[in-house]
Amino acid sequence: WQNVYEIIIEKANHELRGAYQFLIQANLNKNNINCPYLDRQDDGGIEVLAQSKHSYHPIYEIKRF
Repeated sequence: WQNVYEIIIEKANHELRGAYQFLIQANLNKNNINCPYLDRQDDGGIEVLAQSKHSYHPIYEIKRF
């Protein structure tokens, strides 16, 4: 998995539309990340974060119970 960039924790004000998308883009740009795969970890049950993560059309997802 050396071609995977991993983001363990994401936190944003979910009342601001597009906040999670902005943070992910800013993170990748600031850290000069050029990986073909991104692992955004668990959404912590936060619906807007789950929606943000699904908007990137994941190729693989582990279902939680």
